Amino acid sequence: MPLGLTITINDQATGFISRLNDMLQSVKLRKVMARGTERDVRDHLIDYDKRNPNKHVNNGWRRTHVFRDAARATHGEAIDRGIRISINHPMIGLRYHGGDIRPVKAKALAIPVDPSHPAADPRAAEAYGNSPRKFHHLRLIQLSDGKAALVANDRTEIKKDHRKGRAGKYRGKEVLGGVYYWIVQKAHIKKDATVLPKERTLLENAVKYADDYLEPLDE
Repeated sequence: MPLGLTITINDQATGFISRLNDMLQSVKLRKVMARGTERDVRDHLIDYDKRNPNKHVNNGWRRTHVFRDAARATHGEAIDRGIRISINHPMIGLRYHGGDIRPVKAKALAIPVDPSHPAADPRAAEAYGNSPRKFHHLRLIQLSDGKAALVANDRTEIKKDHRKGRAGKYRGKEVLGGVYYWIVQKAHIKKDATVLPKERTLLENAVKYADDYLEPLDE
C-alpha cells in the first residue's frame, strides 16, 4: 500500500518550459514556488475533505477527516531544478491512483458495517474509525455464503418497567448481537484524480508566485 504521494514539478513537466526553466535556476524562486504550491495543495485537500464526507455519516458514522489530516501532512521544498510537494499520508496515493487494500499484519481486513444494513448492530456506528481490538464483546462468525463477520455477543438489555404496578422496577430482554464488521481478504478503493489539483493548475500558479515575488524587485 502506498505510504504517501509526491508531486514533483520541474522543467520537463509541461508547456512553457523556457520561462519555467529560467525561474527554476534561482533557489529563492524555487522556495517561493514551493511555499505557494504547498499552500495550494493543502487548501485543495481541506476543500476536498469538506465536499466528501463519509457516505454513511448521516447513519451515525463519525467523520474521520482523512483529507484534512493529509493537508496537515503536506510539505513543500525546493529541489535541484524544481520543487517537490510531499503528502505523507497513506490514503492519498491510494485514493489518487486507486487500488486494493490487503492485510499486512493480520490475516484479513475488518470493514465496518453500514449502520443501515438490516444485520447491523444498533451500536455498529461506533465501529467506524476504530479497530475491532477496541471492542471486547465481539465474536467471529462464519456465514452460510462463505463470508465472515464480527458480531456483538448476545446481551441483556435492561429497561425500566413502566407497566402498571411495576413502577420503579426493571425488566430484562435478551437481544441478539448484530454485525459490527465484515471480514474480507481485500477492499478496493476507486481511483479519484480530483483528490489533488490538476498538474497544469499547479504549474501555472507556481509561475504566478514567482512573478509576484519578482514584481516589487522590478520597480
